[in-house]
Amino acid sequence: MATGRIVRTGVAARRGASVRATQQAPAPARSRTVAVREERGGGSIRTAASRKGHVYDETDQELEVLRTEFPEGVEPAHVTVNAGLTVNLGNFESLRLDCSVRVPCLPTEIDAAYDIAAEFVSTKINEEQARWLGEGNGRSRG
Repeated sequence: MATGRIVRTGVAARRGASVRATQQAPAPARSRTVAVREERGGGSIRTAASRKGHVYDETDQELEVLRTEFPEGVEPAHVTVNAGLTVNLGNFESLRLDCSVRVPCLPTEIDAAYDIAAEFVSTKINEEQARWLGEGNGRSRG
């Protein structure tokens, strides 16, 4: 709301004009917020067990690897790592393991993102191989 008091500012006084003063709450301090966009790195693991060319067990799992935030205006790079393994189970049986992961990163961090993705894929392939073949959990192959 305006008060009834007349105030002359330096510019207004030179022109002979006056400005009506108003009472206002002090302006809140402005904080600079940078808009941020989040990207999620993800991938999948696919396993298929087959006998004489016929798939008898198949699974697909979706994975979330990591979340990365990028400032507004920064376009992320993406690193994709794929690996696969076919294991002969004997007696015309085989197991196929595939893992793929896509990791968002800054263009200056591609090598580090590749290392993260490659380690992740390697670990997941080894875990699935151990799960299917019984390694490390007391079960024997047979």
